[in-house]
Amino acid sequence: MITKKNNKDNNISIREIDRYMDDFYIDKNKIENIKASRDMNLWVKESIDQAQADIEEEKKVKRRKNKKVAGIIILISISFLIYSPELVHKFYPVQIILKDLNKVLKVDEITSKLGIDKIVPKAIVDENGELKFKKAPKYNIDNLD
Repeated sequence: MITKKNNKDNNISIREIDRYMDDFYIDKNKIENIKASRDMNLWVKESIDQAQADIEEEKKVKRRKNKKVAGIIILISISFLIYSPELVHKFYPVQIILKDLNKVLKVDEITSKLGIDKIVPKAIVDENGELKFKKAPKYNIDNLD
């Protein structure tokens, strides 16, 4: 059995409902009479300026990331050229500089101690002037006494 808890809610007249409807009804005249505060334009301008500043900051971060990635790629490329100067055998002056860097930095010794030369093949130029890649042998048998 359902009982009514509040009989007062059920006794609303149609006139009261019309009065409530008039309070909530918004017509064109009421909309046109709405006044915006003078600070509204300033608030909108500040919001747009802040959004533009955020966009510029995001672009700066992306540029920095791109520069870092490009720097890492260039560094890796130069290190491969120092490791294997024969890659630029057609540019003789550059090849001489890279060979000197290879000797000064003792790249061949370091790569053989670390085992990198067994993983990354070294470029060599054959008698015909063609570039070939050769991995170091698995076992070093130079020092047998």
